[in-house]
Amino acid sequence: MKIASDKKKCRRSARVLALFGRMFLVATVLLGAHLASAYIPKITKIRSAIASANQRGARNTGLRLQVALFSGSFDDAGTLSSDGKTLLAKGELETLPSGLARIELRGTQGQVERHLMRGAEYLASRNGVRLDDPRPLLFPAFLLQASDGNLLASNLASLKIAHEKVSLGLRADRDCYVLGERARGASDAGVPPTQASFWVDMNGFYAVALDLASGARYRFGPFTSFQGVQLPQWISIEKPGMATLLLEVQGAAKTTLPAAAFQAGWIDEQTRLVPAN
Repeated sequence: MKIASDKKKCRRSARVLALFGRMFLVATVLLGAHLASAYIPKITKIRSAIASANQRGARNTGLRLQVALFSGSFDDAGTLSSDGKTLLAKGELETLPSGLARIELRGTQGQVERHLMRGAEYLASRNGVRLDDPRPLLFPAFLLQASDGNLLASNLASLKIAHEKVSLGLRADRDCYVLGERARGASDAGVPPTQASFWVDMNGFYAVALDLASGARYRFGPFTSFQGVQLPQWISIEKPGMATLLLEVQGAAKTTLPAAAFQAGWIDEQTRLVPAN
């Protein structure tokens, strides 16, 4: 009888230890989450820091970028696979901090595509004919230009990004603040986003990635100086059902292009077809 009693005591002890173990695990997880949230600055401070980084990078003005569009396979560093890259088009991207951007791309076969972005509104044409489901070749460059936190919040809101929310995340091996609704499973593993979010480096406050609710994903390469303007060397463009593309920045200059130049009629204009070199 004593042996049976000892066995019962052992089983009770084991259950008690298991219960305490589970309670300790839950407490550890909750405490970890609390400590992690405690180290996230207020969202207003993060937005202000991003705006300050935009100013330091001399991006807080109208810009005209010389760009080239490539297809190919790229790793996280933007390095090409052994298959190499294929030039698809060259052109100019023009953008204003107020939330306007447009791009004209001249393809190697002579076709001309124009894309226009005004906040969440996205319009595009090929040779003057509207496209119903265009490739997202134009990224919202104005997020990299906002010179104050309030303007950045406005630009984020125009893209349906929850600008009052922030969390922590890891993207392209960089610790990031994630502004907006972070999608479950969002990573560089090809999982399409279901929420819109803007990822910025925790130390330099420069753009790392952008996920839009439309499924478009943009990843920003290393920043470098183009005539004194700090810009990503390249932007990768992804969307479900579309091959990954790389928009390479080849030059930059400041521009005084007025907001009136970003009207919908611009994409409907007949353009002179000149093949890209």
